[in-house]
Amino acid sequence: MRSFDIGTDHLSEPAVSPSHSDDRTFTLREVEVFIEDMRRKITADVHRLIVEGVESFRKEFDSKLAQLEMEQKEFRRILGAHAVLDKGQFPHPATISKIGCQVWHSPDLTPIERRTKSPWSLRFTIFMHGERVKEEINIRLYPFDKFAKIAKRHPTDKVIDLVEQIDRTGSGDRAWGGLVQGYTHGAGRPYVGAQAAFLVDHERDTSPEADKAFICLVIGDTMLYFGPHRPAAGGKKSALWYSEWQPKQA
Repeated sequence: MRSFDIGTDHLSEPAVSPSHSDDRTFTLREVEVFIEDMRRKITADVHRLIVEGVESFRKEFDSKLAQLEMEQKEFRRILGAHAVLDKGQFPHPATISKIGCQVWHSPDLTPIERRTKSPWSLRFTIFMHGERVKEEINIRLYPFDKFAKIAKRHPTDKVIDLVEQIDRTGSGDRAWGGLVQGYTHGAGRPYVGAQAAFLVDHERDTSPEADKAFICLVIGDTMLYFGPHRPAAGGKKSALWYSEWQPKQA
């Protein structure tokens, strides 16, 4: 069999332990075994380094992504709170974690009071990412016929669609509606045509225990339906009913 003289100084981890003699002779098979052993070792080392590198990158990427998501969430919260506080409008529904709604009924308003107030109104409390926004949004409601005229002066597709649907079904005598009134840098409170609220079937029974009325809030192209209402907490000067909307859990 052919053989080769190989100095051990050229091999870091020989597969076959050589003798301490410099004239050790290795067979071709021993050399092949050694090379194969080294190839496996190098391959394993390279694989380990790749896996460690990928894992390290993944952890860093996940950390950066989580940080970015937190920053985006905070930005949306601040932006949405700004919309409520500075403009008197609802923020985008995607930023809202809950909305509470108080239904106020004031049947004993005098003619003079009715110039600026309504027998029916809604007060919305907004929660963004679990935190309550300080400013609340009040919507003055009008009988359907009067509301329809107001809405058509500030038309947006979704609100007008609902107005026409209520009109077609002959449900106008059961519904009241109102538009959000935003803030400006002046003294005016302009209507926000894309944000409206509807209160339906509320006049059948106005006792605190009544449960037939329902509330629909329109924000842009999104419609939010509020859950069953309950008697509002408080005395005679408090709201009549209270209900909530929360996004569906994925």
